[in-house]
Amino acid sequence: MSGDTVASAAVRRRQRLLITETHRSSYFETVQAQTKQIQRLLNGIMRLSM
Repeated sequence: MSGDTVASAAVRRRQRLLITETHRSSYFETVQAQTKQIQRLLNGIMRLSM
């Protein structure tokens, strides 16, 4: 393998990791937002039931 091949493989690997990391963090943010929304709904239900 030439040095260029090794370097481009390393770049591709790094890009794949970045993409995975981005997906993971956006998924986490989505779950976090949904959790806050559920919490607000539950608070509203609790207020209504008092």
